[in-house]
Amino acid sequence: MLTPGEFQNATTFYTWMQVPSQADLATVFVTAFGLVAASYLVGYAIGRLVAMFND
Repeated sequence: MLTPGEFQNATTFYTWMQVPSQADLATVFVTAFGLVAASYLVGYAIGRLVAMFND
């Protein structure tokens, strides 16, 4: 059986362990959004170049 102090330490450790995973999730989300935005911009630029050469 855990004492209250040990329980608090375990709870604090568990909370501390949750923070990096949430930060990683945010990083993954931002990276995925950046990749989508970059690919969209590249596709738009290629489309503009093709339209320019087709004139």
